[in-house]
Amino acid sequence: VLRIAASVTDSEHGSLLLLESDESRVRYRVTLKQGDVLPLSVTAGPILKHGLAGWALRERRADIVEDTERDTRWLPIPGLDSMRSVLVTPLLYGERALGVLTLAAPIPRHYTRRSLALTSALAAYAVTLLARGQYVETGAPRGAAVADRVFDGRIDAADLAQ
Repeated sequence: VLRIAASVTDSEHGSLLLLESDESRVRYRVTLKQGDVLPLSVTAGPILKHGLAGWALRERRADIVEDTERDTRWLPIPGLDSMRSVLVTPLLYGERALGVLTLAAPIPRHYTRRSLALTSALAAYAVTLLARGQYVETGAPRGAAVADRVFDGRIDAADLAQ
């Protein structure tokens, strides 16, 4: 998903952060770069607390940063300080955030509303894959718990149990 998103938006950098179930920590990171990426233990905390990815997760919305030099949400990280345009999309499953997709390019105003729409569609696809994977991992009982939470008060309890 990350490679496709980077390809269709002509992005030079990209990362996909997948969160722990409590949304407080990054569980996995996938990047387009290899080898010279700072350890997750060093970067994840500041990014989630003060960075653009954390903002997207708190606000539960995607956004485009036209120029990183004019937006304080972008935290320069060694090796990525040359990125001037950024697109961020949270991966949302109902009210739960599963992760965040970030793409970057070295020139200002690189991303368009079309880029945002394409990335949002790919993020929705990633959410479908992740949610299906979680369902398979945990089995139907978790699905029943989710159904209880979603439909409680809207559907008769006997019908919901059935």
